[in-house]
Amino acid sequence: MSAVYVYALLDPARRPARIGTHAIEFVSIGSICAAVECVSERPTISDMALRDQHDVVARLARNADAILPARFGSLIELDELERMIARHEHTIEEALELVRGREQMTLRLFAASSQVPSDATPVTSPSSGTAYLTMRAAAGAVPPQVERVRAKLGSLIIAERVERGEGRLHVTVWHLIARGSSARYQTGVARLADDLAPLRPAVSGPWPPFAFAPAIWQ
Repeated sequence: MSAVYVYALLDPARRPARIGTHAIEFVSIGSICAAVECVSERPTISDMALRDQHDVVARLARNADAILPARFGSLIELDELERMIARHEHTIEEALELVRGREQMTLRLFAASSQVPSDATPVTSPSSGTAYLTMRAAAGAVPPQVERVRAKLGSLIIAERVERGEGRLHVTVWHLIARGSSARYQTGVARLADDLAPLRPAVSGPWPPFAFAPAIWQ
């Protein structure tokens, strides 16, 4: 085994498994276990390839209390994988502890096609350095609708990531919640629909914690 394709980092080590057409092996590196497959080349990115990788990670997550999905296209020499995990071992261990016994929900807030939310950042050229910094701060600000979700569902939310969107997609929010609490999360968001207007919520999940894996892949 020289070059391997990495699907996820997890613990503890386990026996090889076949998932669909993929022969998954588990490589122990220090306290970390990597779920890998021996392949000759990196897969070409496509909707089908992305779904395939998502399905593999989801299957792995069913039998793992803690899992950190790898970035798509993570083909790496085994010795480099060992060095990378050794460099980031503490970060990986902390991330595994964060996601242990937890799953991800994804909340997207959409604007109607004819509407522009009142807090949306206008696409204009800043007239000064101060205006530029003000625009950047506004672009990174958390929309008030996200604050309302936090206020309502705070007892369920363990960790959060927020990313501003484009066009009708106003914002994407990733929430880490305890496994088994997704129905309560979905019900809570549904009850908030009127408070989130004029934005429309769309919830998906539960998923493996893709958004909460550390950015260690080169």
